[in-house]
Amino acid sequence: MTAIISGLSSTSISRLKKTWELIPKTVLLNFHKMDNLMSIGKNYSEYRNMLRFIDEEDEPSLPFLGMFLSDLRFLTDGNPDYLHNNRSIINYNKRMNLTKTINDILKFGEHAYNFTEVKEIKRYLAEVWANLQDDEALYEMSLKLEPRVSLLPAKSKRGKSVSGHGRGHGNGHTSSSGAGTGGVGTSAGSGSYVHPLSANEVTSSSGTAAAAGGSLTAFGIARKRYHTRAAYGMTGGGL
Repeated sequence: MTAIISGLSSTSISRLKKTWELIPKTVLLNFHKMDNLMSIGKNYSEYRNMLRFIDEEDEPSLPFLGMFLSDLRFLTDGNPDYLHNNRSIINYNKRMNLTKTINDILKFGEHAYNFTEVKEIKRYLAEVWANLQDDEALYEMSLKLEPRVSLLPAKSKRGKSVSGHGRGHGNGHTSSSGAGTGGVGTSAGSGSYVHPLSANEVTSSSGTAAAAGGSLTAFGIARKRYHTRAAYGMTGGGL
């Protein structure tokens, strides 16, 4: 899921304003729920809470290993191998914490998914993986779909703005940058990217879920009974 979120959040895709506008708001809301779930805010606090509930329900799951690798790196680099600069006293607490983290990873291999291999899908994914394009090529494709729109007003041959005729009479009420007493209008121009869902409609991925009333209750989910599939609209399996 992290790979999907990262791909959709890449510059080549996130800039496609007109394309995003075609996506139903219910789908976008689910996407932002997933984005908040995988946020690195507070050391993946939302995701860690969900993994605890998955472990309690004994459901198969494939966790995001990047979080565990970060834990291992922090424990390895942030703790000395020996105590008090005395190489005769081993820091056993460091070893115990490393072992616990590794065991937490291995636990997720105890319950296997009951998947049936579909050779066509497997072959298709192999072909896609073998022909992946680099970021530069993807960005060029993005520009072909939705070319850049300049934020500057169009210029006439004499160098004057042709977007605002006459004098502005309001206090910044003109929609374009016309000369006169009205000053510069308040519109940012059609080239600026504004997500289809405003900040009032959806929570961003900056870790604000916790401020909305607790780590899991921000999604309207009772903490005592947190079923991952029902909470995120999934029909089977864990994350």
